[in-house]
Amino acid sequence: AGKGTTKVKASKGGYGIPLPNIEAVDQGFAKSVLRRRTQGFGPLPKLGKERGRKLGTYDKNWRTQRWPAFPEDFDWGYFNAAPLDMQVEGFLKNKETLQLVNALPGGGDYSTALPGIRVRVFFELKDGHWKEPKMNLDTVWVDTEKSKLVLVWRGLAELRSDEPEETVENILIAEESGSQYKADATEYYQRFKEKIALDEEIEEIKAEEPELGVNIDKVMESIDEQILSALEKSGM
Repeated sequence: AGKGTTKVKASKGGYGIPLPNIEAVDQGFAKSVLRRRTQGFGPLPKLGKERGRKLGTYDKNWRTQRWPAFPEDFDWGYFNAAPLDMQVEGFLKNKETLQLVNALPGGGDYSTALPGIRVRVFFELKDGHWKEPKMNLDTVWVDTEKSKLVLVWRGLAELRSDEPEETVENILIAEESGSQYKADATEYYQRFKEKIALDEEIEEIKAEEPELGVNIDKVMESIDEQILSALEKSGM
């Protein structure tokens, strides 16, 4: 945690703003604490100077012409909460290696590589159309205490309504490894519709025969456990 920018009373009298706990190696000691760039590994505050300046102008023109949308001079980089020296140009390729020096609790280095997987998202619209927006890996979050990586993909899909439930019937999320065969959107659609049809048949059976339905649930759980076990043994 930082020291903040509130003036405190000094031991020898007078008031001043405490020096920060962390300084950038290329920044030096600025005359004013308030001019220093925020340092650290956590997300930048939403209204901090680094992100706040990207919010744009909220004036009478915005209220009459743009509200509730963002102003014309809004910088979409506002949503990138990573410190500036931890941002990259464009998107990640999911082939990068990471090395964090002295980042483990008690000291020590942390090294790993991104898994190289692909994430695909498909939308089945209520009018029957099947869409696949392009997904981009734009965020990597590292939890060194748990040795865990969190990867975030984002994509854009144009919909006819601001309320997704009014337009989207189903969403399918798929994961593919780098060496795995890349199925086309039509093949995913066929698999998806077969799975939906199977689920509907199972629900009908469970409604007609409640006792049989309980056994079906147990069988499905057993199949899921066997699949997960096989994936773990194969190293996937």
